Amino acid sequence: MKVLVTGARGLIGRALVERLESAGHQTEELADDVRRRFDTSFEADVVVHLAGILKPSEGDSPRQTFDVNVIGTANALAYCERSGADMLLASSAAVYRPTEPGAVVAEDAELDPRAPYASSKWLAERLCEQWAEEKDRRAVALRVFNVYGPDQPLPFIVPYVVDCVRRGQAIALRSPEAIRDFVHVDDVATAFLAAVDSDLRGYTALNIGSGVGTSVRELAELAFRVAETPPAIEADAGAERTAVVADITRAATELAWRPRRDLVTGLDELIQG
Repeated sequence: MKVLVTGARGLIGRALVERLESAGHQTEELADDVRRRFDTSFEADVVVHLAGILKPSEGDSPRQTFDVNVIGTANALAYCERSGADMLLASSAAVYRPTEPGAVVAEDAELDPRAPYASSKWLAERLCEQWAEEKDRRAVALRVFNVYGPDQPLPFIVPYVVDCVRRGQAIALRSPEAIRDFVHVDDVATAFLAAVDSDLRGYTALNIGSGVGTSVRELAELAFRVAETPPAIEADAGAERTAVVADITRAATELAWRPRRDLVTGLDELIQG
């Protein structure tokens, strides 16, 4: 198939393009600002829309986050309409309401986006759902949990922890008891490839995570253990203990996909460099 990829130079995009081409798909990387009309003569069968503001910095306003993540998705859908392409959206676990420790969230769980980034992803999903229903087309929203992998920039938590361990510095944690679902970028890219090749119709939302909950403190302790160095952790006391962990049953059923890289292996590869 012919696949147009936005955000192809990002963490997921780099891994995905390599897999798409290895699988025999013809790819085109859209380098333009997604806030403008897609200016390309490439006629794709599928758009994989990865471009967006992932974790707003101090310089990113809620308006900018909305423009990139929502208007950008609307422009991607307009391109799909012109070219006859299906839509694969990179959404986020941020759309979910956090749960109690020990619970997992399925795709039909309550959605409760609580920040501009989360709200922008929720709105992007709604655009895709409405478009798929109105046009009788395929739109898949992959709700990616805490993705990590090589060359991921700071201030994401995994590269921060790995950088501290490699430098022999103490790890400062603001939310040490928060439980998250860390999934390796290679597994995420494989999920997107499976979605490209799938015969899903209409609108589908799928969780893409490891299905395993790990607290931020446990992540730091595990990194020190993998590096075989004494732990040095400075953690805030009294932090809220909430969880956002994926139920990946639907992705396993619909895409025949399961993650293969566990957190120990992933951290070891990053720390050893």
